[in-house]
Amino acid sequence: VDVWHETSLIMIIILAGLTSLDKTPYEAARVDGASGFQTFIYITLPMLLPVITIAVLIRMIAAIKTYDLIYILTRGGPGFKTETMSYFVYKMAFRKMSMGDASAQSFILLLIILVFSLILLKVIARKEA
Repeated sequence: VDVWHETSLIMIIILAGLTSLDKTPYEAARVDGASGFQTFIYITLPMLLPVITIAVLIRMIAAIKTYDLIYILTRGGPGFKTETMSYFVYKMAFRKMSMGDASAQSFILLLIILVFSLILLKVIARKEA
């Protein structure tokens, strides 16, 4: 279920990135005799990498904070097979009534998202330089 949750948003982001690409490199590749595959690999993907990175970042954050689907569909079961960090924080806070532990775990979740975001932003900055 969660796979299709933000597919439309990601596709709109990718489509906006594709329509904003400059046409000049494609014309130069056509003159040089590049195939469609070579054009895609060497022109489209490098120019679209910042957009793809932002789309991955948005999707990753949405996947990490998934709580409602787990709660409604499986409640973390069978066993603990579908338990995510956000659902674990919920269980710690409201079922076990351990607010301090839940606060620490949610801060760790924030740090994980921050580290992934910084890594992706460094990838964007390195490709643009």
